[in-house]
Amino acid sequence: LVKNPNLPVFIPKIGILEKSKIKADYYLVPSLSKKYQMETLLKLKISSKKLLDGRKFRHIVCDNLLTTDHPVVFNNDPTKSILDIPIWIIEWHRKKFLSKNYSTKKLPKKIFMDREKDSSLVNRKIINNEEVKVFLKKYGFESLSLSNYSFMDQVKIFNNANFIIGLHGSGFANMLFSKPGTKVIEIQSKNTGKLMLNLAKKCKLKYKRIIEKNESSNLSYQNSHVRVNITNLKKQILFF
Repeated sequence: LVKNPNLPVFIPKIGILEKSKIKADYYLVPSLSKKYQMETLLKLKISSKKLLDGRKFRHIVCDNLLTTDHPVVFNNDPTKSILDIPIWIIEWHRKKFLSKNYSTKKLPKKIFMDREKDSSLVNRKIINNEEVKVFLKKYGFESLSLSNYSFMDQVKIFNNANFIIGLHGSGFANMLFSKPGTKVIEIQSKNTGKLMLNLAKKCKLKYKRIIEKNESSNLSYQNSHVRVNITNLKKQILFF
């Protein structure tokens, strides 16, 4: 979900293992360097004593080694496969991480995912980000840097929100925790694919995307900077 599970690859593998009803003594994970990685695994009731950081344990000796199929890629084409996340992954995440009592007046209903502090400004940013934030504030949107929140807080925020806006990025994976009917506007460069569009459809969300022209000649595909047309953004919000 996700930076978070963020359309995760490793976490669904635990779901596959769970279905097999095989108990593991230890779990070799890609990394435990980020706080959300440990938090996510502990939420799945896996003891920290059973977690092996793959950055440190480069070689292991064991009697039985268990592995699983890749949960998303089935045809040796990761770029194409990632556009079609299996529905069971969405349902499994929701079952594991959602609770019925997340709705609260203390959480914002309208959110703008502000990436300025969450990612490298070398790649993919909104050039007029401050202008966008000021504009959206007038319409009741609260700007949030997801890195300021724990994984479970992000789950609660997205489950509670009814309108989400942001620049294309991994934070949108949290949509799988949003309620059906939640409005989503994704801002993209011309070369960004339909990953989030397809995810939104499977989550039964109301999705729109604003495609802006690339503003950086030295950056290609989805990494290009964009400048948001405020007039068009206003139109998309008012007529959603």
